[in-house]
Amino acid sequence: MPVLYLEKHMPVRILIYDDHEALRQSMETLIREEADMQMIAAMSNAETVETDIRELKPDVVLMDIDMPGESGIQGVRLIKEARPETAVIMYTVFEDDDKLFEGTPFYEIRLAHRVEQRKALWGDKS
Repeated sequence: MPVLYLEKHMPVRILIYDDHEALRQSMETLIREEADMQMIAAMSNAETVETDIRELKPDVVLMDIDMPGESGIQGVRLIKEARPETAVIMYTVFEDDDKLFEGTPFYEIRLAHRVEQRKALWGDKS
């Protein structure tokens, strides 16, 4: 799995897209507790994803796959067009993998534990 390399003194800038408020807030809380992460925004949908990416310039986007309106899968395509260097981690509560794959490369996290999220962002440091 590719590893995101940033200068050690710079926190990873993270943007979240998730329509489930409780989950979005939980992820925000976890990220804000980490000294090496900076929570730059959390959005309830991906309707403004192109503008968000260009203006906020996140290093990493955490994207829910299934949202009303603009889907997370379409959101990834727009992110990669607007700012290809932004890494995207997609996650879902769905068990049906067919819903996930539409020719878009991404990492899948199924509501992973905090350790697994860190491994996905920086590679396995064990």
